[in-house]
Amino acid sequence: MLPDKFSPSKKGTGLHLMNARRPRHGARQSLTVAQKAQQLLKVLPYMKNAMDLQIVYPHRDAEPSPQKSFRFIEATWMAVGNGERLTRLDLSIPLETFAQVTQGAPIFTQLEHLGITIHAAISFMGTASYKIAHFVNGKCSKVRSLSLTFAPLSSDTVLPFFVALHPLPNLSCLSLTVPISNFNDKITSFLKSHSHSLQTLHIALEGSPGKNDLPHPQATLAHPVFHISYPNLSSLTLGLVQWNHHDAALRSEVARFLTTYLGRHASTLKTLRIDGYVFTFAQFISFMDNLGGDDSILESLTVQLHFLSCEFLQYLADNLQKLKHLDVAFGFICDRTDVPFLDRNLNWREVRSSKSSSSSKRYTDPYSIFQRDMIVDTTSKDFFNKIHDQDYSYWSLVNLDFEYRGYDVCPYYDRARTYQSFQKALANALSGVERFNGMDRKTFLRERPFTDFNE
Repeated sequence: MLPDKFSPSKKGTGLHLMNARRPRHGARQSLTVAQKAQQLLKVLPYMKNAMDLQIVYPHRDAEPSPQKSFRFIEATWMAVGNGERLTRLDLSIPLETFAQVTQGAPIFTQLEHLGITIHAAISFMGTASYKIAHFVNGKCSKVRSLSLTFAPLSSDTVLPFFVALHPLPNLSCLSLTVPISNFNDKITSFLKSHSHSLQTLHIALEGSPGKNDLPHPQATLAHPVFHISYPNLSSLTLGLVQWNHHDAALRSEVARFLTTYLGRHASTLKTLRIDGYVFTFAQFISFMDNLGGDDSILESLTVQLHFLSCEFLQYLADNLQKLKHLDVAFGFICDRTDVPFLDRNLNWREVRSSKSSSSSKRYTDPYSIFQRDMIVDTTSKDFFNKIHDQDYSYWSLVNLDFEYRGYDVCPYYDRARTYQSFQKALANALSGVERFNGMDRKTFLRERPFTDFNE
């Protein structure tokens, strides 16, 4: 691992080591890799006070000089000394080198957060993941926060890791990203053993890269891992996958699961985030009813919808009166909760995923681009006419983050004009909101992100 990036964070408390990438032909580079390496070796002895360490390490087949790489790792472990100051450690090290890379690591007595991305070469045996579990057991057992990401092509690593992993007595925050087909009883046992201590939980399902043959949601969502109750849970993130939203039966299956799972934690949940799945308004209210009402304590919500409507905002204002932060991504704005044309012809998994800002896929539908743009223009105007009469000033919402995705599939639509109208309509109706997309009200109303689209 020849270091391509190393930088102390603020006040010299962090150190980040990334594997080198060869510069593109013709690209300018201020320092050679060798020069960067020498700088790193000079800097490391002065990082005794480092509190944050990140190491990203390549597979052997991508590493031209593994022995040189180990020199940097050894120097890094020496720099953190006995590990008394380090509070955050993030590792992305393949199985085939994990034991050798971490053998010189100290016991981290003050470590609060440990993040591990588990990946392996396709030919490497997943059973070696027990070595990573032994590292956690022996050197990081006092962590309060644990983040585990199992790469989709390393699915064989999940079971042996959880077989070897011991309970963590101080654990209160867990993030778990697992291939959708690899939930097992050992994961269930680990979660059960920490069910009373967990206050923050993130469970994300990962589909296989390049494959659309997802297992039926009933089989996945009925797994015992989703039957566990967490009596002290205050923050929940669910990363789902976009099962075919055109299938009403599949939509109902997902809604039934969320109704039960979220209802189980309604009395403690203050933060809810659902990634990877785009809901209809009917789906949304079917599972949110258990979290709403006079007794609702939900303060933060992140969700993706096909349409943003006045009914959606009204529902939240009436049923989630303590909500302070809303983060919503949506395809279009409209004055009603269902537009058959748009619902039938747009699949938001293809437009833009939660991790991507663009898509190269194209749509085939019975409407021309101009017909589609006219429909979108009409639904937008209807939304403006309706929201003009709405007043949500009684609502406690103070922060609104949104992503308006529909522009990507309407290239000739007058986006700049409509977006400006949308900004003004939102700001007027939500008079209590202080920040929109991280901006104060005045800055938000001046934003012109689409002005160059019609030039």
